[in-house]
Amino acid sequence: MVFIKFFSTSHPILWCTFSGQIKGVCVEGDDQLLMGNIRSTILLKIQVLILFFANKSID
Repeated sequence: MVFIKFFSTSHPILWCTFSGQIKGVCVEGDDQLLMGNIRSTILLKIQVLILFFANKSID
């Protein structure tokens, strides 16, 4: 699973998760809280986290 962080001036920071298909779920939230949830998920499922930071506008 890949987590992509979008930065936008007109929207809160969005974390989007994508599986192998081109589908995604975006969540607005606090970075630390969200990262904590991601870490917990990895610990439980023993998955590798790949972070891609992209500067994109979500307008």
